Amino acid sequence: MSLRTTFKALVFSLTAVVLMACAAPNTPTEHENQPHLPPPGFPVSEAPADARYCGVRMVGGGADVCETGEFCRRTIGDMCGAADAPGICTPIPEMCTREYRPVCGCDGKTYSNECVANSNGVSASTAGACET
Repeated sequence: MSLRTTFKALVFSLTAVVLMACAAPNTPTEHENQPHLPPPGFPVSEAPADARYCGVRMVGGGADVCETGEFCRRTIGDMCGAADAPGICTPIPEMCTREYRPVCGCDGKTYSNECVANSNGVSASTAGACET
């Protein structure tokens, strides 16, 4: 093969590559369409992005409080807000089942289930009846 033939083949190949690149649609790659997720094992909040946190001491004193008809819900095991563990303002339940799964409320009282505690504006501290 002569140098001239090789040069023509190279120019033809480069022209084809440039034309294909210019003709490609300007769309995001498959990787760009993926949601940005934390790495496996990274702790993730279950609260919605627009959640209003409560029970956290603010600079200058006081604590965020919830609106009427809401209570500061904490999850079982967060020590009822000890060490400033925040809660999430949650509507007070209007109806609960009669299911008997006792919980100890953050107020030290035993409730028949977590919903009943929540309907009284109280988060559950632990599963099971309160120790007396």
